[in-house]
Amino acid sequence: MHDTVAQIIRKWLGQFEGPVREMYIDNRGLVTTGTGNLLQSAREANTYQWERIAGGAASPPEVAAEFERVRSAETKRKIPGWAVMGGGNFIKSAMKLGIVTLRLTADSVDKMFQDKLNGLEATMKGTPGYEEYEDFPGDAQIGILSVIWANGAGGFVDKRDLRLHKTWPGFTGACERRAWAEIADKPHYRWKNIRDDRDKATARVFRNAEIVENDENAPQSTVLERVP
Repeated sequence: MHDTVAQIIRKWLGQFEGPVREMYIDNRGLVTTGTGNLLQSAREANTYQWERIAGGAASPPEVAAEFERVRSAETKRKIPGWAVMGGGNFIKSAMKLGIVTLRLTADSVDKMFQDKLNGLEATMKGTPGYEEYEDFPGDAQIGILSVIWANGAGGFVDKRDLRLHKTWPGFTGACERRAWAEIADKPHYRWKNIRDDRDKATARVFRNAEIVENDENAPQSTVLERVP
């Protein structure tokens, strides 16, 4: 990505994705933490360092137990509004009930964000249609990252090709044609799992990208989006 994007992408995503240091379940019941980072397993959770909220380093068995506890049916029964309450409110309720007792260390929050960013970009840049990604306008890179941060970039799962050109052909085709305004304006390019304020911001950066794309005097690294 352009350096101009690297300087702001974490803060930009942070407007809509937290960050938080504790585990919670998203609206699909998946264990999540950090800046909207899914944890696929207790083993993955243990690739990062955790500490007890009450003080002291957490052991791997403690982390594994918390992962299972957070996603359990019992927790969903005790917190009936889990699917609509958002991560922050879930964590507050879960802490009162003794379900959430751990949090990521500050260094692990940083590492988790960078790991996810690197992984998503690597998958996306290996997907047909995104060969020119490094030369896309900076605002377009922000928009693409917003979409894949919330929905994933695909990859190969059980020998199935679930990369973006297979699962999001319209979106991929528009990116390949650098038709940024088309992505922002056409309802059938709308992205899933993104709430209204982020949807509007994502559409806005794609419109910004269209402006830069059509300005022969503007470097592609130009970013028109401003982060509060």
